[in-house]
Parts: sequence; structure tokens; C-alpha cells
Amino acid sequence: MKNKQNKVWLSMIVLFSIICVLSCKNDDEDVITPVETATEGPKISSFAPTLAEIGAEVIISGANFSATTTDNKVTFNGIAATVGAATATTVKVTVPEGATTGKIKIKVGEQETSSATDFTVVLPPTVTAFSPEIGAAGTEVTITGTNFSTTIADNEVKFNETVATVSVATSTSLTVTVPEGATTGKISIKVGSNIATSIEDFTVEFPPIITSFVPTSGEIGTEVVITGKNFSATATDNEVKVGETIVIASAATTTSLTITIPNGVTEGKISVTTDSKTGESNEPFTVTNIWIQKADFMGDARDKASSFSLGNKGYVGLGWDVNNRSKTKDFWEYDPEQDTWTQKADFGGVARDQAVAFAIESKGKGYIGTGWTDTNFTNDFWEYDPTTNVWTKKANFGGGIRANAVGFSLGTKGYIGTGMGPDIFTRNKDFWEYNPDTDAWTKKTDFGGTSMTRGTGFSIGSKGYIGLGEDTGFARKKDFWEYDPTTDQWSQIADFGGDVRSGAIAFSIGTKGYCGFGTGRQLDRDFWEYDPQANTWVQVADYKGGDRTSVIGFSIGTKGYIGTGLGKSGSGASTTYFGTKDFWEYIPN
Repeated sequence: MKNKQNKVWLSMIVLFSIICVLSCKNDDEDVITPVETATEGPKISSFAPTLAEIGAEVIISGANFSATTTDNKVTFNGIAATVGAATATTVKVTVPEGATTGKIKIKVGEQETSSATDFTVVLPPTVTAFSPEIGAAGTEVTITGTNFSTTIADNEVKFNETVATVSVATSTSLTVTVPEGATTGKISIKVGSNIATSIEDFTVEFPPIITSFVPTSGEIGTEVVITGKNFSATATDNEVKVGETIVIASAATTTSLTITIPNGVTEGKISVTTDSKTGESNEPFTVTNIWIQKADFMGDARDKASSFSLGNKGYVGLGWDVNNRSKTKDFWEYDPEQDTWTQKADFGGVARDQAVAFAIESKGKGYIGTGWTDTNFTNDFWEYDPTTNVWTKKANFGGGIRANAVGFSLGTKGYIGTGMGPDIFTRNKDFWEYNPDTDAWTKKTDFGGTSMTRGTGFSIGSKGYIGLGEDTGFARKKDFWEYDPTTDQWSQIADFGGDVRSGAIAFSIGTKGYCGFGTGRQLDRDFWEYDPQANTWVQVADYKGGDRTSVIGFSIGTKGYIGTGLGKSGSGASTTYFGTKDFWEYIPN
């Protein structure tokens, strides 16, 4: 019985052992050892705003923040901040008292992160001074103070509420430009939400502004009204210029100035300077039909002189010296480039006045002849060579002795006709051609008008023109005639545009003729342009030298030159006459 029980127990022990071995084997094959997962720390990707004052709300964006507000520990450069709200990706905080510029840090649990850039704590700015204290729009102003942002865009500067542009910024200085539209008032600076305002006003100066002027063109002496604003109501406080020429305002208000265009101006923009500030017109004022006074003739004052031009020089001489009551023979060269006179060799004949002159450009020679000497009329004729400064006597004028004849040149020939002689009562209409190659005179078809003296003439292209003068009955005339040397014929053209007269002057510039002055019902100063294509006379600018007769005139290039002559002053019984020596340049439109 006992042996049977022992066997049972032994069997049970063996079975248990087998079960244990099998169980242990299965555990070794199927068990999975648990791995502890690491928690990822917070990250800051950005924050806004990037600068603010104490107490401002800042939103920090990133990842792995705690949604539990108190689990996020935020500091601003080491100073703890209060978290107002939180999610896994944003945290809202308030900039704490005592915070200074530096990094923002967030700690969640034991893990902490820091911002890549500094948060700027904005302290309230102050304005201690600015310089200059007065200026116009566009003036650069330096503002000094404290707590400005070194980032230009973070400083908002205003001049009496008008926003200005900041160009340079430090924590204690800002460089700004006074903006257009600014008015006198305080300067304010806003950094963040803090605003500082200057104690003193910045005074805005307003430069003169020219909006228009009327008329926009005119002759010397034209009155011009300038319209705009910010002018001084005291005329002398406005410095007005036309181009570079200073003009005195004759009348002034804050919105208009009245000036008169002075001698010497040709064209230029109008500018007004007040209190060192200048405004300029957009368009120039254009001077038309310009008379510009040049250097006075260097000889004695005279009338009834003779003149011609060769190349780029003018020549004037002979005539009646009014002051010394004598006839002259001195001879002068004018250089328009230098505006200077040079005395040349005296005329080769005896002293005289009322001689006729012309030049033949292709020959490079000038010619003077006929006239009235101290004793009589004459018909001698002389050639002047400017290269050698020598006078050479040539063949006497073919028409006999006379004075106050008319002359001009066409091509290689010279022409003289009309005039007074052999006595003071005889008027002539004969017309003669001079050939310098043969030194010979050939009579041509008589002048187309009546016999006359003290007429005037000029040439344009291949045609010559003679008109005005005084006939046998001492009546003054205004008819004008054209001469064609190819047909040796005269054709009457349009009468002179002004009144009848004698002792006028004429010359041509380009394709136009110019004629004026002389003695009509009185001494005249009007000046007229003749267009042969239209056969019309148009009045241009009056001579600025005053009423004048028996003047000299010639052209060089695109300009005309007139001077000397007999002037007058007073009127009626108090009229006096005097010889002149002033000299003027004329520039047509």
C-alpha cells in the first residue's frame, strides 16, 4: 500500500517538473520587454510683436507647449512673465515689469527652449532737442532723445501729425526729412505704443511756389504778373530772376508779383527767392524781338554816319559830329563776340557825312563813297580791305556828285542810286551797278519810284529793295520797290508798314528785311519786318534806344546792329536834339 502511494507522488512530481520546463520555454520565446518613450521638448518658432513695452501682450508660436497654462514657464531675458492662455502651439504672455531686451524662454516640465532672436523691450521714448528748428519740406532734421528704436521702421515720426521719413536711427538720435504738407507744430515719436512729443514747435517754412505767369513771352520792357503763393508782401523781400538776371518786383502780395522784363534777358525760367527759399517756374519766359544794349560806339557821338559788315565784324565811320559841329572821317571795327570797338585806318577821302556804303562779301571788301564834305557834294569812291586795313581809291561814282544815296550789294556787284545832288534841291532816281573786278560803273534802269533822297535799302538773296525817302517837293514817302538784276527791272511791293518817313535804316537777316526809325511826323523808333514771300510788313519791337533818325545799321549772322544817330528829348518848344553813340543788338524771333 505504502509503495503504491510513493509511486503516485513520484509520478506527480515528474509531471509537475515537465509542466514547469514547458512553461519556462514558452515564456522565454513570447515575452516583449517594454521601452520607455522620451517626451519631445517645447520649441519657439516665432513671437509677435517683436518689440513692445512693459505690459504688452506677446503671442509665442511653436510646438510642444502645454495646454495647461501654469505648466508653461516663460521668461523675458530671465524675468518671469505671466501666461494668459496656452495651447500646444501658442502661448500668450504679458511683458513683465523689469523685463529687458533679450531672449524669450519657455520651460515645460524639465525641458526648456529659447527664442532664436531677441525680444526688444520698448522703453518710453523722450525728445530732448531737434536741429534745425526751422526748415521747409525736404529739410533734414536730427532729433535727439532716449529709447528710440535702432530699427528705422520701428520709429514713427510726425511733424504736427504729418508722417516723416526716417533715414538713420540710433537709440538716442533719429535723422528725418520734413515731409511735404507739414505745418508748424510739435514733433512726435512713437515707438511701439509709447509716444513722446517735443516741448517746442518745429517751424515749417514754405518756399515760394510759382503756378503761372502772364504773358509767357514778350519784348524787353514787357510787364509780367507772376502768380503763386508764399511770396513776401514786401516787394524788396522777393529776389526775382529771369534766367540769371535779377529783376526788381514793382508790386507784391503773398500770391502775386509784378515785374518788368529788363534789358539783357533773352530766355529763362522765372525764380523767386524769399527767406533763402527758392521756387522756380516750370516753363521759361521767352523774350521776343530782343534789343540788347551793347558797348557804346567808341568814336564821338554823331549822326549821318556810314556802315557795312564783312564776315563777323561790323564797320562804322564818317558822319556829322553833332557836339563839335564837324564832319568826321574816323573809322571803327566792331567785334560782336567780344563786344569791343577797335579804331582802324581813317577813311581815305576827306571828312564827310551822308555817304553811301555797302560790302561785297565774296570779295571781302567794303565800299564807301559820295556824300557831303565841308564844301560840297562829292562822288569819290573808296574800297576798304579789312585784312590790310588799307583804303584804296576806286573809280568815281558814275552818277555824279551827291549825298544821301541808297546802296546795297547783290552777289559780286554793288548798286547805288537816288539821292540829292548836285545841289540841295535836286532829287535823283538814277541807278548804277559797280563791278569791282573792272572797277567800272554801269547805268541800270532808273529806280521805279519818284526821284528822292534820304531813302533806305537792303538786299535779300538775289533781289534788292529801296523805299521811303523824300521827293522833290520835300514830301516824305512810304512806297517800296524790288529790283531784279537779272531782268534789270523794278517792281513795286507793299508799302512800308509804318508812317511816311526819311532818314530810316534798313538791313536784312536771313530771308527777312528790317526797316525803321527815321523822321516822319516826328523822330521815330518803330521797327518793321518785311517778308518777301508774303509781301507783308509786320511791326516788331520798338527800338529801345529811343526816338532816332540818321542811324547806322548792319547785320552779322542772325543778328542786327544799330547805333549812333540823332536823338531828341522834350517836346514842342522845349525839344532838343543831340548826337548819340549808344549801340544795340537786335535778335528777331
